[in-house]
Amino acid sequence: MEKFFCINWFCEIIPFEKKIPIIIFLNIAKKFRLGDPLAKNIDMGPLVSAKQLERVENYVELAKKEGAKIACGGKRPTDKKLAQGFFFEPTILTGVKHTSKVCQEEIFGPVIAVFPYNNYPEAVEKANAVSYGLAASVYGTNIYDCLEIAKQLDFGTVWINEHGILASEMPHGGFK
Repeated sequence: MEKFFCINWFCEIIPFEKKIPIIIFLNIAKKFRLGDPLAKNIDMGPLVSAKQLERVENYVELAKKEGAKIACGGKRPTDKKLAQGFFFEPTILTGVKHTSKVCQEEIFGPVIAVFPYNNYPEAVEKANAVSYGLAASVYGTNIYDCLEIAKQLDFGTVWINEHGILASEMPHGGFK
């Protein structure tokens, strides 16, 4: 098993303390239920527009042209009930170049690229090497280690053991 650091749907994630195989990400992504976000038991709704759906598709196609492999997803769902919406399957990419657009730009779609790393300083270096620093999440069981890594990340918001919680009354934004 390897350690992984990931460029997530909107952020950099650095799981640590455990050797996390990519199968964990695959199992989570494959269980996502797409549909009407107001319906019960739905995990993910559509993208905001046809333009955004096309943008996400273009990023995935570009990643493939640059040598990335699709571990899961990478396309519109085949379910006929979802055909009229702007749905895109949760997508996990491997073999993405860290300098590629998929890694360096915000996709704002259900796409994650997984990168191996050898140690925490390397993971932090890779995380901070992105062009934008919108948000990051650090996951672990030792809060002191999580805080130490979080302090080293150049992102506007850094969560620990969660992602996406913001107070609408407070300012937030990217770092770079």
